[in-house]
Amino acid sequence: AGIFALIVVPVWVWSLTGGPAPRGVLGGTAWHAHEMIFGFTVAVISGFLLTAVENWTGQPTLRGPALLGVAGVWAAARMALWWPGWI
Repeated sequence: AGIFALIVVPVWVWSLTGGPAPRGVLGGTAWHAHEMIFGFTVAVISGFLLTAVENWTGQPTLRGPALLGVAGVWAAARMALWWPGWI
């Protein structure tokens, strides 16, 4: 979530100050709202749950390829908004 914020916030500010607007299926404001909910917030909640599950249940959390798969799906969804038709 932190890395995502470091990348997306400057892109959003650049878009607001005259840079190119996000060219995906959503307009600038709708894209921002969508990314705040599904990009940043979901990443924070998922990160919390993936670290807390082991403490709460005693079950091991995702590691290795499974964790990479979850992160890959999240990243692919973020990229799909920028390049519709890519996925």
